[in-house]
Amino acid sequence: MKTCRKCNQTLPLDSFYRGKAECKPCHLKDKRDNYDSDKTADIHLRSKYGISLIEYNEMLKSQDGVCAVCKQFSVDRSATHKRMPVDHCHATGKVRAILCNRCNLILGKANDSIELLNNLSNYLSTHIH
Repeated sequence: MKTCRKCNQTLPLDSFYRGKAECKPCHLKDKRDNYDSDKTADIHLRSKYGISLIEYNEMLKSQDGVCAVCKQFSVDRSATHKRMPVDHCHATGKVRAILCNRCNLILGKANDSIELLNNLSNYLSTHIH
């Protein structure tokens, strides 16, 4: 048994995360209450793409707040971050632009192949009703 330093309840040890002085519910509530989505986004953007949240926002502003390809604003409603994806070259890591989820997925599925995307465009132009 152990007493939580937040709620002062005495609970079984499995009600605590290892090395934590507060019980699991208090610990999770504290994490939720202190969650900073901008800070988390900044850390993610810096570690994955080498850009800050400020740079991301500047890029999006320079694109008038819309996808660089289709010129629409769209975020994945199921995503927790509610920001449009950063398009980057998988070979070099170089950031290209901010895209909507649809355009980002299309590029990803095409493996950034200009030839494949041109072939798809030609195919559609000959098979459109």
